[in-house]
Amino acid sequence: MRTRRVAFIAALAAAAAVVPSVAAAAPVTTPASVVADTTFNPVGSYALSVSVAGEAMTMAFTVEKKVDGSFTGLFKHDAMGEFATTSFKVEGRTMKLSIETPGGPANIEMTVAEDNTVTGAWGMQGDGSKIAGKKVS
Repeated sequence: MRTRRVAFIAALAAAAAVVPSVAAAAPVTTPASVVADTTFNPVGSYALSVSVAGEAMTMAFTVEKKVDGSFTGLFKHDAMGEFATTSFKVEGRTMKLSIETPGGPANIEMTVAEDNTVTGAWGMQGDGSKIAGKKVS
């Protein structure tokens, strides 16, 4: 019986000696190109400067998250009214949107930097401009 106990203790000690080498093994990592950017949340309010028909103006833009997890946005201007997004995609820190205007569909692309500054452009048949601004909340 004593021989079995000694053999068991020796086997247990040998197994314990292996554990530190397993714990010290390098962790498995995923290449950065595969990891999605989950740090950017587009939800909030934006103050944007654009040009429409050659006239500089400021527009408010609000982004909300829908129940299904997708996003929706609304552009507002005192004189021009409101324009809801008809499509909305987020790729990293870039938002790709479409809206319907009285002059036809417009496509918008905006990138939000880590300091919340916004740059981009919008375009439609016969018009378009750069976009600059800030995510304010």
